[in-house]
Amino acid sequence: MGKFDGILLCTDLDGTLLRNDKTISKENKDAIHYFQKEGGRFTFITGRMPYLVEDIHDEASPNCAFGCINGGGVYDWHAKEYLWKITLPESALTLVEYVDKELPTVGIQANLFDKLYFCKEN
Repeated sequence: MGKFDGILLCTDLDGTLLRNDKTISKENKDAIHYFQKEGGRFTFITGRMPYLVEDIHDEASPNCAFGCINGGGVYDWHAKEYLWKITLPESALTLVEYVDKELPTVGIQANLFDKLYFCKEN
C-alpha cells in the first residue's frame, strides 16, 4: 500500500502544470512520479481535444483518463476512446446565432469529439 492509494490528483494545463514554453518542470515531473509510485492517480483536465494533447500527455504521464473539451468528455488515452461525453442541447444554437449576429468581434468555435471548427475567428 502506498501513502497516496485512493487519491486522485487533477491539474489544469496552461498556466498551471505547463510553463510558458509548454513544458513541465523537472520538479513537477519528479513530484508526479513520486505521487504515482506511492499509489496516487494523476491526470489533467483541459479545454483541448484529445488529439491536441499528445506531446503533453507523453510528458505528463497520467496514469488514468483525462478530462477534455472544457468538461465535454473524459478520454482514455490507452484505449483511444471516450469513457464519457456530453453535448450541448439543441437550444444552445439560439445563443450561437445571437452571438453571431449581435457580437461581431466574438469568435465562435465548435468542438466535436474528433474535430474542431472555427465558425468565426476572433
